[in-house]
Amino acid sequence: MQGVAGGTRSAPPKQRQTTRLGTWQTLSTLPAGFAGSSSPRSFSFDPIGRFSYCRNQWADNVAVFRVDRDKGTLTFTNQYTPVGDPSIIIFLDLAKTQR
Repeated sequence: MQGVAGGTRSAPPKQRQTTRLGTWQTLSTLPAGFAGSSSPRSFSFDPIGRFSYCRNQWADNVAVFRVDRDKGTLTFTNQYTPVGDPSIIIFLDLAKTQR
């Protein structure tokens, strides 16, 4: 649909480009030997983009992965941090927030 703004016609919308999503890599977010249910809640990247943090809701931990930006892959760092029912990670630049 073309819009009308100020009495002139706007340019027609660009054609949408379809991209297929697929599995690039499959990784576990659970510690070895974990016997409970798995439920990754969410993930985020650090501000520089070197690490990804996955919050595991039912395992009550945060798993850390190293990001390879050239290959587009993640590598598990073998680091878990126990956190009860983790939901979100927020990165703060304390140097900018302090007065």
